[in-house]
Amino acid sequence: MRFGFLSLHDVESTPFITLLAYQDNDRGISHEIASISRPFDTVIDVIDLVIDLQLDSLETDSQQLYRDLIVCDMPIIYRRELDETKTYIDRAYDELVEIYELNKSEIETQQLSKWRLFIIKKLERSIAWLKKETEYENI
Repeated sequence: MRFGFLSLHDVESTPFITLLAYQDNDRGISHEIASISRPFDTVIDVIDLVIDLQLDSLETDSQQLYRDLIVCDMPIIYRRELDETKTYIDRAYDELVEIYELNKSEIETQQLSKWRLFIIKKLERSIAWLKKETEYENI
């Protein structure tokens, strides 16, 4: 039997879907077969994941996902809290921010120092002068 835990989490103000999929063996011992965390676009993406992983049951702590998936006749159970997905997102938080480049605004708002701006201006002038020189050579 395959089952999964599904949750929505905010990573740097971006909604992320987290799905942890498990499979039971003959002795009733479960092992993880997939751990997926990516930006959440639509519920169709979640349905595709559930179908691709051939999950028999799904548990979620998101009322929004529960409503959307129950309407689509998916095998879903609502639980108040899923510690598994919270633990996973806590461990992968920094990697997700880096992979999906969620902290771009911090980089863009940083001010360059005066000496770097001075060098950039000089380089831009040099590039413009070199372009002008090459235009005369092509004539």
